[in-house]
Amino acid sequence: MNKLPRFSIDYESLREQLQSRYVVISGGEPLYHQDFEELLERLVGDDLEVAVETSGAKAFPFEKFPQVWVTFSPKFHATDYLKEQQNQTFWTHSREIKVVISDANDLEVYEQLLDQAAQRGISIYLQPEWSKKLEAIPMILKILQQKPDWKISVQLHKYLQLP
Repeated sequence: MNKLPRFSIDYESLREQLQSRYVVISGGEPLYHQDFEELLERLVGDDLEVAVETSGAKAFPFEKFPQVWVTFSPKFHATDYLKEQQNQTFWTHSREIKVVISDANDLEVYEQLLDQAAQRGISIYLQPEWSKKLEAIPMILKILQQKPDWKISVQLHKYLQLP
């Protein structure tokens, strides 16, 4: 698999290259970037629509940036460290939650929290684990019969073979 090049860019150059008023910050874990809040301040200050995709490994300043669309994709079923560091505000303040499902145990880890989030009006998406999609998709469809407000989605970058 090819890796995307890593590089730094100053904000003015980045802003000149933007071809949309909608900016999505994802990849790796954006909350770990040392200048993350400054970047959000600049983007929001320029009246751009901003979305952030995060595993929730570090706190997000929801109060400071209520206009930012946050997609929460918890990973603590796979990483004990993230479970210990998990910030509960993601379950109450995100706009949508996406959970990768590879087997029945994955849902057991999250089901109660997902039910509570759905009751708050947060959109819930179940995504089949790429390497186990043939097993995961029927399982997800069965879950959706019991939880009709939840949805299935895919990790499009996997289908497009992007890193």
